[in-house]
Amino acid sequence: MLVAVISCDKQRANPNKEFSLDRISKFHKDNLVVSSSPVSKEIQRLCLAAGKRTEDQLLSKYYLNGGAMIWVSRNGVSIAADSLIDILRNTGQEGINPKCFKLPEIEKDIKAMRTLDIHSNDNMCLVAARIEYRLSRAYILYVAGQRFGFFNPHYHLNRLDPVNGDSVITARTRYRSLYDLPTMRPNSTFMHEAMAKATPDSIGSYLRQARPSTKMYGQLCRMLSEQTSAEARQKILVNMERLRWRFSKYADTGNRFVVVNIPAYHLYAYGPDSILDMKVGVGSMKTKTPMLASEFEYMQVNPVWVIPSSILKKEVAHRAGDSAYFARNKYDIIEKSTGKKMEPTHISSAMLASGNYRVVQQGGPGNSLGRIIFRFPNNFSVYLHDTSNPGVFNRAARSVSHGCVRVAKPLDLASYLLGETDEWTMDKLRLSMGLAPLTAKGKNYLREWKQKHETVKEGEEKPAVKPLLSLVKTLGVKKPVNLYIVYFTIYPDGKGGMEHWPDVYGYDKLVWQNIKDYTL
Repeated sequence: MLVAVISCDKQRANPNKEFSLDRISKFHKDNLVVSSSPVSKEIQRLCLAAGKRTEDQLLSKYYLNGGAMIWVSRNGVSIAADSLIDILRNTGQEGINPKCFKLPEIEKDIKAMRTLDIHSNDNMCLVAARIEYRLSRAYILYVAGQRFGFFNPHYHLNRLDPVNGDSVITARTRYRSLYDLPTMRPNSTFMHEAMAKATPDSIGSYLRQARPSTKMYGQLCRMLSEQTSAEARQKILVNMERLRWRFSKYADTGNRFVVVNIPAYHLYAYGPDSILDMKVGVGSMKTKTPMLASEFEYMQVNPVWVIPSSILKKEVAHRAGDSAYFARNKYDIIEKSTGKKMEPTHISSAMLASGNYRVVQQGGPGNSLGRIIFRFPNNFSVYLHDTSNPGVFNRAARSVSHGCVRVAKPLDLASYLLGETDEWTMDKLRLSMGLAPLTAKGKNYLREWKQKHETVKEGEEKPAVKPLLSLVKTLGVKKPVNLYIVYFTIYPDGKGGMEHWPDVYGYDKLVWQNIKDYTL
């Protein structure tokens, strides 16, 4: 042996520490002579032949721009390489296949260098170059895979659904955006940081820190070790992969945040000591709810619904001229240029589809958004809201919306978002939503309101009920509460266990096709 093998983070004396590659020259064998120029040229050749993965391109950029060699020097192979190899051998515990790092080839070359067992059709320069490049590639692939994932969700999920359902895909095909979580990806900054950590003193801790540290990831690792079914392992591995997609913003707001898990058709509002769990309805297969992260800003009570143009053209335009239909659904037709309300009998289907008019559903009972909507910034015009059709929550499969999320317990969610608030504010909210008040003040208010508005003297007309509906119009969310709309087919049940959910949008299959070569 030319260099002592050091594993883990513990170092011991190297009996060959005085060895230098310069001493190889005394053997007077051309294929054992090492010089920097041939090694560099071979590394450059390997870089130019690299694949298209981001990690490969970053590695090529590093070496082609004069990046220093990390693993091989005139003193042989660094002991940091042994720490790396030791960890890569054990990646099977997390379902990562060691073969994807080409360990057999790397170890064969390291052994050849350390024993001077170089075949006549090979030479030390080529061996040194292969060791340097392959170790770097294995290292970057592992660290990037653990920190950012082996699958790029931004690329693949946002090239899944053609906007017009085109069967023929071309370079000009437009796709629906389905993934907008602020997920970090490997870049040049990461590359230089990783290379700087590839030292005997730092590499062990750096490799361990790259691994996801969440409780859920640990639970999935344990589940994987106990599972022999190929199908079950595949599902676990796909969900482990999702936990590697780490966010670049939306800092931790403490122990209060909301998660909507699409496959579970559930919302989880996490608090310091409890979890508010409720059913939700999400987008249909044709109008999928996007994955996103945001922060709740405010809620509107008895909101109006401005019908999106896509729905207007497909579901409303053909009813033009049917005044009974528009009256029954409380739809108003507004001319955009003037803001004037138009009579349905004066508007044709072509006019509605022209984009010059909008159709607005009045707020209150029967509104498609229900009695309350929860607003947060996003790029899709989707929100969480109540529904005028609560029967949808009795279904097992609840992929029913045009993309928004319908919540089964809107008042409970409002209370959660408001946090510590006075009882009268909550009673005003209940009254505005058509619910019974709970406080004495609220009950007195309702009684007086009914006496004033429902007691009609002879010869008088019954007044409208709008004053009660507009008792509360908007409520702000004062303390930051983050929202995450995610997609996990295995997810914690809140009691220490894990629940399995169906792959409602087929994303598991897409992820698996792209990570299976890296899994075990």
